[in-house]
Amino acid sequence: MLYKYVTATLSTLLLALLIGCNGADSPSPDPDASKSSEPENALKVIQKPDQPLTVAETNPNPGSQQSVDQYLKGLSAKGMTKTNQGIWIESGDTLLANHQGTIPLPAASLTKAATTLAALSTLGPDHQFITKFSATGPIENGVLQGDLVVEGSEDPFFVWEEAIVVGNQLNQLGIKQVTGNLVIVGKFYMNFESLPLKAGTLLKQGLNGKSWPPAAETQYQTLPPGTPRPEIAIAGSVQVVASPPDNLQPLVRQYSFPLAELLKKMNRY
Repeated sequence: MLYKYVTATLSTLLLALLIGCNGADSPSPDPDASKSSEPENALKVIQKPDQPLTVAETNPNPGSQQSVDQYLKGLSAKGMTKTNQGIWIESGDTLLANHQGTIPLPAASLTKAATTLAALSTLGPDHQFITKFSATGPIENGVLQGDLVVEGSEDPFFVWEEAIVVGNQLNQLGIKQVTGNLVIVGKFYMNFESLPLKAGTLLKQGLNGKSWPPAAETQYQTLPPGTPRPEIAIAGSVQVVASPPDNLQPLVRQYSFPLAELLKKMNRY
């Protein structure tokens, strides 16, 4: 529907431009001179159509409309609101079905184009988000005696796979258990969840292969064969704080994909 709206708008603007260029105030050329000077392939003035650019929005085809109504009921049963849906189906000069077909709605693909352009213009194609992991205490015999601190940087594509990578890096540093809490600082997102407490809960699950939900297991199967399953058992809870604790011991810096590649991956969804 948006495509038709844009097409109709451009057509109207072109029509106005052409009519304006051929208005009544223009001097009248000599009839004989026009016969000799007019090119053979001269552009003909576009005339306003007698019929509207689209069919009337009333009286859709009963059978087609019933099918669309059933489809919308199915969406509602799945929790999707009817007011967020726009449908317009026509064939020739016949309207087949209509549900808010004349109401402009944000189209997901067009929204992606706008946000992608804004991100690239603001940050640049090579920008990377860095998520930092630190400790508040020493590591003894595979146990971090303190908290595991996560400092987010608004990485929009930190998902199960990133949690698995970080968990394996922590295992390589000799950490298998954390006696304290998982502390979230700043804007840390995971699996497109922007609330830090929920994102932190997902991270706690992702760091320990023994507590993976089915979604994490599914994503693990997409990783290269032989990828280890991380085992970071955190005894405490997920806590959200405004600023990082003092005297942190840096452990891992997780870099996102470069922004251009990251956007390509995100825009698949």
